[in-house]
Amino acid sequence: YRYSQEQESFFEDKKLSALFENIPVINTLIEDSNGNLWYSYNESLGVLLKNKNGSFTRNQAPFSNLTGNLVNNYISVNTIDPSNIFIGLTDGLTHYDSKIPNSFITKPKAFIESFSFPKDTILIGNLKTVSKEFRLPYSSNHVKFTFSSPTYENQENLLYSYKLEPFDESWRNWSTVAIKEYTNLREGSYIMKIRAKNSYGIISDISEVKFTISPPWYRHFLAYLLYFFLVIGAVYIISNRIQSKIRKNKYYETIEQRRLYLEKESKIRYEQHELEKEIEKLKNDKLQIKILAKDKELVNNSLQVVKKNKVLNGIIHKLKDIDTNILDDSTKFEFNKLHKSIVKEVNTDKSWKDLEKHIKNVHFDFLKRLKEKYPTISPRELDLSTYLLMNMSTKEIAEIMNISGGGVELARYRLRKKLGLNKKENLIGFLMSI
Repeated sequence: YRYSQEQESFFEDKKLSALFENIPVINTLIEDSNGNLWYSYNESLGVLLKNKNGSFTRNQAPFSNLTGNLVNNYISVNTIDPSNIFIGLTDGLTHYDSKIPNSFITKPKAFIESFSFPKDTILIGNLKTVSKEFRLPYSSNHVKFTFSSPTYENQENLLYSYKLEPFDESWRNWSTVAIKEYTNLREGSYIMKIRAKNSYGIISDISEVKFTISPPWYRHFLAYLLYFFLVIGAVYIISNRIQSKIRKNKYYETIEQRRLYLEKESKIRYEQHELEKEIEKLKNDKLQIKILAKDKELVNNSLQVVKKNKVLNGIIHKLKDIDTNILDDSTKFEFNKLHKSIVKEVNTDKSWKDLEKHIKNVHFDFLKRLKEKYPTISPRELDLSTYLLMNMSTKEIAEIMNISGGGVELARYRLRKKLGLNKKENLIGFLMSI
């Protein structure tokens, strides 16, 4: 910065600032009697020598061996002329002649002395570049390098910088340490590069060593090839299993559909059979109803015939009481003719048999159920049960069974006892419930 008396303020001198570009933080800056700018940084000294045209030339190399011997935060420079410049140090003075060229300063050399890894150490010596590329097993991915430089002037100010490609993205900072180790390096090709810088700030050419770390067996090309075939095999097996499962599912689905179809067909056939049976039953029921209706009609007719026979028998008994001797011959002939015709009309046995037959036909199911439920019941009691079911009176039952009214009551009592009925239970209602 410069001070402007007109503006009474400091302003940046951009031309001068450009001269200090890429220079570390400056601790002290002074101007000598010849217009040269002296500056200190990191205990080192440098100068911007003023040329005749007003430009500046930066010079740091001649003062590199003074590093660490300067007075802290202070520059003591006494310029008599360009050939006689005295610089104050902590232990005396040093003389500097700016007219002497820097041609006596040579470029240093840097070498990788040794390259070691588990179970082996390779001595490289003073070879700048090793043409051979070393191949290491993955178990030797721990490597160490040692550096050297045949520089005998100010060795304490000799610095090294290194870079392992592609592990390091950039060059490491300058350091006096001449050893570097790398551990757990992955498989791949590497180039170890090293360079040196002497006390005058001159940087050497790069020395390098190439080496390759083989991958572990499980990351080897053959291993990946094996993995590839294993994956292909697994995909093939899984695909086959999936296809097999799909086919099996389709098979089971087909079987299930077939089973459902057969069940449906069987159900349809069963329903059709049941429908046919129902139709046949309806036909039989209808026919049975017709038969029962006819049998009931025949029962009624038979009862009428029985009653008619009873009336005719009464007439016959009354005709027997008439004395035919008092009748004339023609009347007697007509009387006998009438008697014979009445006797001819009477067919008691056939009427009773027809009546019993028709009654049993009409009430066949009832008699069957009653017999199954009460196996000890007698045929006479079955007939009585049928007559009671037909709601016949005691008188009608007595006439049909050819017993007295008291006999009918006695038969009813015995029937109730066999059926296990008490006095309060209705006999006819019980018979109708069977």
